[in-house]
Amino acid sequence: MRIFVVEDEEIHLEVAIMNIKKAGYELAGYCMNADEAFQKIKDSKPHIVLVDIALPGFLNGITLSEKINKELGIPHIFTTSLDDDEVIKQAVKTKPKAYLNKPISLGNLKAAIKIASENPTDENPENAKTKPQLIFTKIGDRLVKIPVDDIKYLKADGDNHTSVFTGNIEISCRTTIKQLLKELPEFFVQIHRSVVININFLDEINELNQVAIINKKELPIGRKYKKDLYQLLNKI
Repeated sequence: MRIFVVEDEEIHLEVAIMNIKKAGYELAGYCMNADEAFQKIKDSKPHIVLVDIALPGFLNGITLSEKINKELGIPHIFTTSLDDDEVIKQAVKTKPKAYLNKPISLGNLKAAIKIASENPTDENPENAKTKPQLIFTKIGDRLVKIPVDDIKYLKADGDNHTSVFTGNIEISCRTTIKQLLKELPEFFVQIHRSVVININFLDEINELNQVAIINKKELPIGRKYKKDLYQLLNKI
């Protein structure tokens, strides 16, 4: 597996390269400027590209990734230290395979690359994934749209309701967490009988307290689900 890195901050670039090598992957190359990156990526033919959302140059991380997706068909993973909902919405349109918060941890890198490599970019409608990119929930007399990629985690709210958390918004759905999980892509994983997380938003795991942390929110990890979670993080 050959990985190309586009990152303008030297310290984050060094961390990314170090963890790519620790994970046993080959570094296809790197670039610190979006305007120069496209040709280097095209020439080096990587399997996956890590792209910082905020990059200097005429192109930025989002426009570069859109160009990579349309012209080269190479899967990309966004890296970011931003927490801007509007930027994330723009980034989603480029069809990234995952998101990684900086500095990139080894475990999260492995999980993201596993997801990207098992779900390569494919614009052929016959091979499109069957899992929905949007879900709708009934609130009063309205059906409200929820983009799947925006969901950070789910929490069971009684026997037949599930709370969906996107950013700082909580939306209540009239369904069980088990049923909702069946409708979501493979980057959602159950970590507790009442909690499902989007692995792309996982910041860290506190092993002492047995909690997963997403945006400073501590979510319990059940003993029954710990093995599956750790296998996802380490199975490369």
